Amino acid sequence: MGQTYVVSGNFSTNKNLKTPTDLQISLEKLNFDNFLIFNHKKIISPKENNFKIKLVKLNPMGRVPKSIRFFLRKTESTIFNKIVNRVLFNTLSVMIPHNLRLFYYLEILEQLNDEDFIFFTDSRDLIFQEHPDSIAEKLRSRVDLHFFDERLYYFKNKSIQILGNSESNMRWIKLLKNKEVFDAKDFRNQFIINTGCIAGTVMALKHYLKTICSQIRANPYKHYKMLDQAAANLFVYEETECDLRLITHRNGEVVLNMCGVISEEVKNEGGVLKISDITIPIVHQYDRFAKFHKDLGIRFMKSKSQYQNLV
Repeated sequence: MGQTYVVSGNFSTNKNLKTPTDLQISLEKLNFDNFLIFNHKKIISPKENNFKIKLVKLNPMGRVPKSIRFFLRKTESTIFNKIVNRVLFNTLSVMIPHNLRLFYYLEILEQLNDEDFIFFTDSRDLIFQEHPDSIAEKLRSRVDLHFFDERLYYFKNKSIQILGNSESNMRWIKLLKNKEVFDAKDFRNQFIINTGCIAGTVMALKHYLKTICSQIRANPYKHYKMLDQAAANLFVYEETECDLRLITHRNGEVVLNMCGVISEEVKNEGGVLKISDITIPIVHQYDRFAKFHKDLGIRFMKSKSQYQNLV
């Protein structure tokens, strides 16, 4: 039986990097120290000496990379865009963080054992309410690779959380396919998979990341368009040859992606979110509705949007 790790990329402004993320706070509260949170400057981990990562030279959220991405967006479909893209083809520093973190995830996996179990997560709007070892034990007994969807209803307009109803997700998929007109009818009715948390064995995640990193690296939009979620959805829903055993978990079963309102009633008991008196292992996207406090847990704010009947 391998070890359990939580790994997260936290690319942000230098000001925000000075304070611990909610992810780190929640893990320390659970006395879990096998985590690794990295940014452009350093690795935050009680066991950081065990890892060697070549970090980017520039802060991807700094002035220069953001200016380059702004230029690429404004000059899209022009010769200038193509020239800059060619010059920056192998430059990770200017890549949008959602895509950039995938390449570092893959580098980290190369330093772990194939039987280790990893959670790749967002860092600022995701917390663990249950010990990662306990969650991993339940998941690894089922399949090799785990994805988590956003069903059922979008919290803003109550539309069904399927790919076909999401203009942004369909746009990202077309960009990844690099086609203006892409027939996505085979998976338009599939529930949106969220990439704020993906879990699995090192061996399974290596295969997944090698597949999608290859797609993203070759894509002309990789520096300034979010492609990670499109890559995950296509990996799961497209009919591709894959020997991996994978599963997509219903929203709220393991991870509660709160942009999707589920049919079950969610209760807030002393700052801990539960369904049918059972603690939800991982909570994501709560920042649309609440704040997380080290001692008080999740506290919903009246000034923010409402999730179900939680206040």
